Amino acid sequence: MTLVLEDGTEVEALDGMEMLKALGERLDHTESQATTALGMAVALLQGQQATIGELAKSFATQTEAFNEQTELVKSLRADLDAVRNAPAGRKSVTVPVIPAGTMNKALDNDANEKGLPPQEFLAKCLDLQKVGKLSLQEVALAEAAIGSGVAVDPSIVAKVFQPK
Repeated sequence: MTLVLEDGTEVEALDGMEMLKALGERLDHTESQATTALGMAVALLQGQQATIGELAKSFATQTEAFNEQTELVKSLRADLDAVRNAPAGRKSVTVPVIPAGTMNKALDNDANEKGLPPQEFLAKCLDLQKVGKLSLQEVALAEAAIGSGVAVDPSIVAKVFQPK
């Protein structure tokens, strides 16, 4: 369409109604997309909020367990210090005591020979093992029996006291 201005100049003019309608539709579409994106962002944040809540509970539980373990370690240290400072000492707790009469009685053989001190008996066992008259297992059994304060197997005692 052509318009004539006051000074007589003719100007070509276009109807802008169609253009405004197209811009309005684009604006509506963009607004719809923005609303959808905002809704998705809110849903993601809500999901993250639940996860953060679970993590907070987990951290609280772990902190509580850590504090309990710290108290337990302090208690164990106090108990260990008490054992260390006890008049009996640690050595008496860990070293087995073997009654003197038990060994000699356990090492006597049927011929009523005198018993040997435990160290000498074990030395004889090792000597016999070196020459092949006792197995390593028999030596270990004899040593375990002496260490426990029980009678040594009679077959092992017989081999040790057997004439050469």
